[in-house]
Amino acid sequence: MSENPYARDNPALRDVWDEGYAAALAAIQSSMSPPGEKGWDMSLKHGLFGQELLAAILCDQKTEVKRDRAAWKTGNVFVEHSYNGNGSGIHTTVAPWWAFVIDDYAGQPQSIVMVPSLTLKTITRYWLKKRGPQPGGDGGRSTGTLVPLVSLPL
Repeated sequence: MSENPYARDNPALRDVWDEGYAAALAAIQSSMSPPGEKGWDMSLKHGLFGQELLAAILCDQKTEVKRDRAAWKTGNVFVEHSYNGNGSGIHTTVAPWWAFVIDDYAGQPQSIVMVPSLTLKTITRYWLKKRGPQPGGDGGRSTGTLVPLVSLPL
């Protein structure tokens, strides 16, 4: 079983975490193509690695999650790096992964783009140099960088 740092000292939370982790692994295993289907053996290792990576990200690792309501219109995501003049967001995250939940025109989530935080830091530095800092949410108390969706590794 994986260890959830938030559940370490709470037995009830630990049980829920263990059940969720087991359910995620069972779902991954049940979605695998059975032997004998065309091409299953050639991509099995590659596919299994991808499934295990996603399970590890969702169950084992911290992920910084940001929801962007305007990306569908602007073609950019906002990556915060300061709040009220103090470092925040991408500059202070300890999460190994960053996820953007992208809403459509009606405000409904349509996609999730996940990027390793170190990769996003590099991309953000590039766009910060090109575009400069931009005011963000919370009444302009956030400052960040507009990063084009097309520059994220997809």
